Amino acid sequence: MKLHGLFAGLLFLVLSYSVSMVNAQSFMVNHLHTDTDLIPDSVLTKVKENFRLIHGHLSHGWQIDDGLDSLEALNSDYAAQIGNYSLPNRANALNVMYYYASDKGYWNEDGAATLRGYLDTKENINVALFSWCRNLDENTSGYVQAYLDTLSKLENEYPDIRFIYATGNAQKSGEIGLSRFNNNNIIREYCQNNKKILYDFADLDCWWFNPATQAWEDSFYTISDTDVPVEHSQFHEELWHHTTVESGIQKAKALWYLLANLTGWKTDAVAIEDGKDIKQPVKSFMTVSSYPNPFNSSVTIKVQLDNPESSTLTIYNMLGKKVYSEKNKTNSTKHKYRWNATSYSSGIYFYEIQAGIKTESAKLILIK
Repeated sequence: MKLHGLFAGLLFLVLSYSVSMVNAQSFMVNHLHTDTDLIPDSVLTKVKENFRLIHGHLSHGWQIDDGLDSLEALNSDYAAQIGNYSLPNRANALNVMYYYASDKGYWNEDGAATLRGYLDTKENINVALFSWCRNLDENTSGYVQAYLDTLSKLENEYPDIRFIYATGNAQKSGEIGLSRFNNNNIIREYCQNNKKILYDFADLDCWWFNPATQAWEDSFYTISDTDVPVEHSQFHEELWHHTTVESGIQKAKALWYLLANLTGWKTDAVAIEDGKDIKQPVKSFMTVSSYPNPFNSSVTIKVQLDNPESSTLTIYNMLGKKVYSEKNKTNSTKHKYRWNATSYSSGIYFYEIQAGIKTESAKLILIK
């Protein structure tokens, strides 16, 4: 089985519970979480009022910081202030402290001591993020585990600070890219298994939303029978900290989305405070079930809605590629789909049901 399937599977599994933060205080953010228009005004206000972020990084991390500036230029609702080695105090803005930090300047060896110094002396900081440079390209799994262990230890030392885990950029191909991909998957699996907050920088490198087709496009190459996600060609130009302005804005939107969810908001929640947020949809629900699952020839997928509405079933393989789609045009509260998979290979698939603004997805196991 190709490892690109594991990566795609993680992405689509995220859909089934993203972005759940209120109780577990853990979630993953990737390209699927960049529609900042969904964030209500009251939540944007909460982000700006409640969070002060420290961001340690080298060159690639500037993609996020400058992306924040560019996003604000497009829409002043996303006001952000970046301070070099200092925490700004700009009103009605997300305040971020930047400092130059490789692994040894943030988590490894003396780096953790440096970070502790900032956290101890700048008492207002309550969110911490480290963005990789090319550190994950050729380092070992032990190196990655040391990063995970240190952040876990820091979480215990500073329970009031939210530490954001991150994957490394996805620019390199060849054997180096394969090493980076494997290291990123260690981080993803650890965050999923241990309920951590993950900013999937690599995923944001690999996916581009095509405005012409109104669809997401991913990019990967094949090596050693493994499909490895790699930076999308749309982001290849070295215009701006090794990428394009568009890529930086995409990463900034994902960060806003992450911080919005730290407030307890999620896209299927009702308006947070006074019910006046016009961006937030009316409360609605959808329940989906599949049976039998696992199955060996066909599977039935049932949909229950609170309001009559049409729906669409889409099925993806382990590579994240669409293999089947069917639309039920009937405006009903109950829909039933039957997928005949006799011509498909055994393996894991993911189905997605979309009805209006509501989306649900889950895993299917085909065994022959």
